[in-house]
Amino acid sequence: MRSRVLAILVAVVVPLAALGAVIAQRGDSKHTPARLPILAGGAAGETAALGAPSADIALYPYGGVVYKAGANLPALDGSARAYRIDRPGTEFVRRLADAFGFTGIEPDANSTFINGDEQLSATPSGYWGYTRQSAGGGVSSSSGVAVACAPNADCPVPETTIPQHPADLPSQEDARASALALLERAGIDVAHASVTIDDFVTQWSVRVDPIVEGLPTEGFTSTVTIGERGVVDYANGVIGRPVAADEYPLLGTRAAIDNLNNGKGLIGPVPMMAYDTRTATAAQSASPDAQPTDPMPHPTFVPPCDESGAPTNSSLYCLPIDEPPVDTIAPPPPQEITLIGAEQVLLFAQSFTDDQGWLVPAYRFTMSDGTGPTALAIDESFLLPPPGVDTGAGSSGSVDKGSAGIEPQPAQDPTTAPSGPPNTIEPGK
Repeated sequence: MRSRVLAILVAVVVPLAALGAVIAQRGDSKHTPARLPILAGGAAGETAALGAPSADIALYPYGGVVYKAGANLPALDGSARAYRIDRPGTEFVRRLADAFGFTGIEPDANSTFINGDEQLSATPSGYWGYTRQSAGGGVSSSSGVAVACAPNADCPVPETTIPQHPADLPSQEDARASALALLERAGIDVAHASVTIDDFVTQWSVRVDPIVEGLPTEGFTSTVTIGERGVVDYANGVIGRPVAADEYPLLGTRAAIDNLNNGKGLIGPVPMMAYDTRTATAAQSASPDAQPTDPMPHPTFVPPCDESGAPTNSSLYCLPIDEPPVDTIAPPPPQEITLIGAEQVLLFAQSFTDDQGWLVPAYRFTMSDGTGPTALAIDESFLLPPPGVDTGAGSSGSVDKGSAGIEPQPAQDPTTAPSGPPNTIEPGK
């Protein structure tokens, strides 16, 4: 009897031990998230592509800005998923055109629908825009405007100096309902979105920012501007279906602030107002009474000229290197801005190949007087450099479209499976 019990125990325990070893082995194997083919301001890949002399670019106005974390700033660490934006096919473009009244009209060679003074363009990369040439936008003529009056004269007093809405401008709620109905007819998800309305006096601007898996998005926006008589004056947006991709470790808000102070963590090209003020700021910090030799540093995205006055690399422009001025005024000290709040968002980023977009984890910071900067929440080592730019080991020049923890999702063809609007995630994905 004892031997039979021992045999049963061995038969049960050994397979369980083997199963535990397999599970432990799987837990030890770590998946490396795919690198994303997007540009980040100040990233080494983009800096080299733009011909900038240094990857350490300070994206600040003259004098500099230093961001500091507030005492109660949340850490927001952990991990978050990125989403690939699959571009819709011709079926969506047709649906978009019909929604704007271009039924039966075919696009020209530039992918533009034209109907009188109305135009609608939709690019393969997912951007679209509508305009009406006769659209208004000026201040209402009914608004009271103060005029000059002679002294001691009996001058009429205007009813108000505040611009008034035109009589035939729809109400805010009617404009909202009209804009959302238009976007819904076009196949854009408005049910899972944040809706913001701005008052332009003669127009209402209705902005729709999709919410993906509970996270707000930034830059993945559709906007409809409605004017007098409820007519759509302008509209634009970027569309596509978010498909879950890899999951990435988050930096944490304080590390993201450090990146901002080092001119990193921003999506897109380096702004024209990017000045390399870090050297002057550091010198002034070391010696407050010292006068910098160059109070207006050259923009870092423009290379110096050679002796003949030509650019020193393939850039179209260059800056002459003149003798530094003798009597100069020191730049102002860097402005300190305390970031008191932060939320996790998904930031839209266009691929540098222009064939798809991405929603990447980011932090949207707030200051005491309003919204602050938005910065990447993942390390820039997860970004793929542009073709031809080598930033070290692991730069393969390609991107794995698979995903960690989920099976790769193929792009959905709207012509065969129009099961949902382009800005929604398919159920269960």
